[in-house]
Amino acid sequence: MKRIFTYITVLTLAVACETMYGPVETPVAPDTAQDIAITVNETGDETVKFTLAPAGEASYYSYLVEKADAASEIDPETLYKVGYKDVAQGTFKYAADATSQTVEVAGLESNSTYQIYAVAGSLMGIPGKVTTVSFKTSDTVSPALSDYTEYEGAEGDTGVALVFDEPVVRGTGDLVVKYYAMNSAEIAEGVELGQVTVPAENVVVEDEVVYVAVPELPAGAFYALDYPEGAFADVSGNKVAALTSKVYFGEETEYEPYYAGVGNRYPTVEWGFEGMPEGISDWTAPIVLTPTSEYGLGYAYEENLSLVYVETGKTTSYELVCDEHYGVSGGKIVVYLPEEPAKGATVALTVPGEAFEDYYGNMNEEWTASAKSLYDMSVPFENVVGTYVMTQVSAFDGQPYPSKMVIEESDNPVYGNVMFTTYESIPCNVAPIYAVYDPEKGTLTMESQQVFASDEEGYYAFVSATVSSSGSPGIGTAPVVFTVAEPNVITGPNYYYGVLILNQAQEPTGFYDLYYKCAAQLDTESSAPASVAAPRVYALDTKVSR
Repeated sequence: MKRIFTYITVLTLAVACETMYGPVETPVAPDTAQDIAITVNETGDETVKFTLAPAGEASYYSYLVEKADAASEIDPETLYKVGYKDVAQGTFKYAADATSQTVEVAGLESNSTYQIYAVAGSLMGIPGKVTTVSFKTSDTVSPALSDYTEYEGAEGDTGVALVFDEPVVRGTGDLVVKYYAMNSAEIAEGVELGQVTVPAENVVVEDEVVYVAVPELPAGAFYALDYPEGAFADVSGNKVAALTSKVYFGEETEYEPYYAGVGNRYPTVEWGFEGMPEGISDWTAPIVLTPTSEYGLGYAYEENLSLVYVETGKTTSYELVCDEHYGVSGGKIVVYLPEEPAKGATVALTVPGEAFEDYYGNMNEEWTASAKSLYDMSVPFENVVGTYVMTQVSAFDGQPYPSKMVIEESDNPVYGNVMFTTYESIPCNVAPIYAVYDPEKGTLTMESQQVFASDEEGYYAFVSATVSSSGSPGIGTAPVVFTVAEPNVITGPNYYYGVLILNQAQEPTGFYDLYYKCAAQLDTESSAPASVAAPRVYALDTKVSR
């Protein structure tokens, strides 16, 4: 009875207090966020393992991993809500089985510093203070060569760019370039022809890329690069492995070399031929073409060559087939004409581009050369002796002047094998004008200042001439070369020559005329020399009108 009374009394008192003072608030513990601890358990070259442990009961706790040398200012609420995105981030719900959490992160960079940030939220979700821990990954793996490419430097040097999987520095040991010839027997087995040490200044390191400028090699040579262990290392001192490379022809391809390791090709050059004769006097004799490449002939692709005979009003084309019209012998191209060209025809031979390779695989450029079909000596002077109708163009008035000339076999081989007994329709009554006829070249060469005729007024001399900038002619000393382009047809040069007049003391007084070209053809109607034409005398200081 006493207990009941006491309870009622207390209850009554409470009711009375509520009536007097209002509701009574029951005390509630404050909503306090918890601190959080970060423990780094272990690190590797690319990994880290750490544990997150709030100090007390929490709702959630979150973390962030950032690659940075120093901690950044992190907003607790953004971190709590996993609002940052970086190397790794996440959140965990606090419960009896998640009061701490161990996290593993992979894919990190070796020898690098990272920051771990973590924050725990209160039971009501209010984030607390951010905890930060720093760690650094280890570096125990050597750099690896991941790729290489060809490059050309600003100074025109060529080489390879070695790409490693991390930044490197120069170590110790020489880099060596081995080189090979495309058309050598050794390349089939990967045996080099020689080695060249790369100078120190040819090796430039930029982070993970190493530029190696190749020393000068034979043009077109293939090359392979070697370097010893420790030629490069990463910043932690881990040495790269040695590299041994080679170039060879393997089963992978028949015509292109295969690179084992690092290899490339030195820049190629084009080349042509020499050996086309100045004139062709025997069409059955071979035309021998010598490659202009310093490395000699290495391989022929058996492409057809082109041949053209050009005559007056007629052109004939041929395709020259390998082993039928031409072949390779002693490192040269030996060409046979398919048929006899007409006398005086132009014979033009064309070798197409990339039809041949030299020893190092450089290909030829397209090459064309021509020669004249000339006359042989089987019938001496057959195509030059006789009486000719000659038309010469005056250098003074530009008019053509016809005349006659007679060419005979020389009476004095010391001065030439042929001689003019009439020139400009003037009989050579003092001495012949001597000349040298070269049947292979098809040329008729006459020495200047030959006195060949005289009359009561003085003398006539065959001369070459010079013309000053003012246009006044002078007496020349150089020989004059006429061309025998076809049988019994002679043409004069496009430079100055003519007949000089001298007085009785054989002093020059003027020009009978001065010419710069002529055309002469055998006179089939009459072989008698014409009479002396009326003199056309020009003073030595007369200007040339051409």
